[in-house]
Amino acid sequence: MHPMGPETFYIIEGEYDFTLGEKSLMGKSGDTIFAPKGTPHRFEVGHKGGHALIISPFELEHYFFKVSELFNKGKISYKAESNIAEQYGQVFLDNRKHWK
Repeated sequence: MHPMGPETFYIIEGEYDFTLGEKSLMGKSGDTIFAPKGTPHRFEVGHKGGHALIISPFELEHYFFKVSELFNKGKISYKAESNIAEQYGQVFLDNRKHWK
C-alpha cells in the first residue's frame, strides 16, 4: 500500500493477477490497472511471464534501488526490506509472498 500516492500499471505484454483491496482481476496486454492512494494491492506475474510499465508514487524508485543493492549481496530479510519500504512511502501488509 502507498500512503503518499497512487500506483498505475500498464501491461505491455503477458498477464498479471492483481488484488486491489477485496477485488481480484486479471490484467493482460494493453490493460491499465490503477491502485488508488492507500489501497492495499499486490500482483503476481502470469505463468508465461510479462512486462509492465509501473508508475509509482514519488521516491519509490529509491526503495527499488536500495533493495537491489542488498540483493546483489545475497538475500534480504522481510524486516530489512520493510524498513526500507517505509522510508520511501510503501507499507507491506503481510509477508506471505516475500522474495524467495
